[in-house]
This record gives sequence, C-alpha cells and structure tokens, in this order.
Amino acid sequence: SSTFVAVSVTRPSVGRPTGDVISSPVRRGTGSRAASRRALLPARSRQTALMKMNPAPPSAIAAGIVFAGAGVAHFAKPDFFEAIVPDWFPGAALANRASGAAELLLGIGMFNAATRKISALGLVVLTIAVFPANIDAAVNKVEPKLVDGRFTRSVGTAAGPANWVRLPIQLPLLWWLWREFRNATPAA
Repeated sequence: SSTFVAVSVTRPSVGRPTGDVISSPVRRGTGSRAASRRALLPARSRQTALMKMNPAPPSAIAAGIVFAGAGVAHFAKPDFFEAIVPDWFPGAALANRASGAAELLLGIGMFNAATRKISALGLVVLTIAVFPANIDAAVNKVEPKLVDGRFTRSVGTAAGPANWVRLPIQLPLLWWLWREFRNATPAA
C-alpha cells in the first residue's frame, strides 16, 4: 500500500514557508527512503536533482554544440552569413542576427531536459525556414567572396557541387532534430 506525504517546505535562512508543497507517494514496508528524501526537497532542488539524474543524451549534446557553435559563428563573422542571404530577402544583417540568435539559444536549450523538446522543435522550424536560402545559393551559384577583408555576395561564380550537396544534407539534419524532439520528455 502507498500513502502520499505532503510537506510544506520552509527556507532555512528565514524560517518562513516558501509556499512549495510537495506531494510524493511513499510505499510502506518497501524501504523507499529515496522517495521520502525526494518529498523533503524543495521543488527547485528536486528539479535540479532530476536534471542530474537525467543527463542530456550524447545526440542532444552534439546538436546543442553544432547549433550553438553555428549561432556564435553568425556573430563572429557576420559578413560571411550576410553574403549568403538571398537578394530577395530584405535586411541581410537582421536575418543574420535573428537566425544566429535563434541557433545559439535553441542550441543551448538542447543541453537542458526542461527545454530540450521545445528547442529541438524550434531547430526543426529554423532549419526549414532557412532552406530557401540554400536553394537560392544552389540555383544562383552563390558564393561568399573575400573582397578587401570582407565577405560579399557573388552570384554566378560558385564552381563545383558544394551548394547542391548542402540541399540533401538538410534531410538527415531534420531527421536528427525531429528524433531529438520525439525522444525529449515534455517540459514540466
């Protein structure tokens, strides 16, 4: 049989109740000391303890590193990324900053169990949203060219299949991110 233990938690430093009431099932006679200890933890401490027990899987860590790193690159070398924004899109600098910030924040979100699911979904949406720029680069043979120490957009000069190869690579990337979304536990 199991009973529920409700504990009102007080802050040790001030001796006032925090308002956190924790209810946790405790089975009698089964030696469930761990459940009793969890019931005595404040909600934030319990969440931290759960995060320690549920570390990010290696694939989520890898996705976080890839996208957060790409986000940082958008700010470290903005002229390169602005050079590949299609001509028809208004505001290359804004597009670069927005996509860089999204990649950085969503990439960091992949490290935390509480934000992993929404971050993975955000990265799926972002990858789909920037896909037209990849199509534009392939169709128009776009390459960033270094001119006077700054990258500029050069149309019709890209040689080789690099821009075309980038298109099918988006499919396994989307599959990976979708799998991270499906495997992540929902935020509490």
